[in-house]
Amino acid sequence: MFEFLFSKSKSSLFQNIDVNVGLRTVQVPVAVIKGNRPGKTCVITGGMDGDEYTGIQAAYVLANRFASGDFCGTLIVVAIVNMPGFTAEMSPNPIDQKFPKHFFPGKERGTSTERLIHWLNATYIDGADLWIDLHSGAITEGLNPFIWLYQTGVSSVDVMTEKFLLTSGVSMAVYEKSHSVSKATFLAERGCQYVLFESGARGNAHAIDVERHVQWVTTLLSQHEMILEEKATETKTEHLFRHVTYVYAPCDGLWNVGLMEKTIQQGQAIGELSRLDGTGQKLIIAPKSGAPLWWKETLSMRRGDILCAIAY
Repeated sequence: MFEFLFSKSKSSLFQNIDVNVGLRTVQVPVAVIKGNRPGKTCVITGGMDGDEYTGIQAAYVLANRFASGDFCGTLIVVAIVNMPGFTAEMSPNPIDQKFPKHFFPGKERGTSTERLIHWLNATYIDGADLWIDLHSGAITEGLNPFIWLYQTGVSSVDVMTEKFLLTSGVSMAVYEKSHSVSKATFLAERGCQYVLFESGARGNAHAIDVERHVQWVTTLLSQHEMILEEKATETKTEHLFRHVTYVYAPCDGLWNVGLMEKTIQQGQAIGELSRLDGTGQKLIIAPKSGAPLWWKETLSMRRGDILCAIAY
């Protein structure tokens, strides 16, 4: 698996780009690969959360897979967006404790995270036709693989999204209506489709989880006619959900997660919590029937942590 992390040519595919994030400058690895035929522009990002390693590994694999330029258009791979978080082995940017995924399109003179995302958007996302954001379970999280898609109200983009649902071969998908001020709608109104893929858990980068990301990306690139593959057959998504709800930790304390299956029922216990002094033991109950997308697996619990995300 590790051979995929390195360029097979004498010159590196990636350049370390200096990004000013306020009090310091960080270097972000970026590969801009030109296809040998005209076509669309696709941006692939990994490491939006700094400790989600499957998406990072998959970004390097994909860059090397398309290094020959045997495709249409331009492929831009930003392997680790949140470099401060990656270095600190944590999901948010440690400089300001913010999650980059929540601050699109960013601000040129904002906080560290806002500056980072402004750079990403202004340099690569603006003008792209497709943005594929690769995620996974963080060091502290379990996860069921799924794709997250958005109904934006922009017909040309929504048609592509619905087509992908029929050809991705994915077992679990969230397809929700995006708000008028959301990232997905903002981009769709500018002709760019935004999709989010989740594969891998617990900060690992197992080959099967990396390859799942690669297969989903390859299918979507084929749909956008950036690569030539056999026409995908229609495959019904086994579990399709329209909404997501979150279970939050009500206090600092201890968290013991239960056994997470592919589906859970409303009223089912998903774990037990207690305060640090050992009091206040309480079962946490699923508020909806659906599927657990990701869940916290460590004993440490802080007030406001997402203990479980449930699609329904």
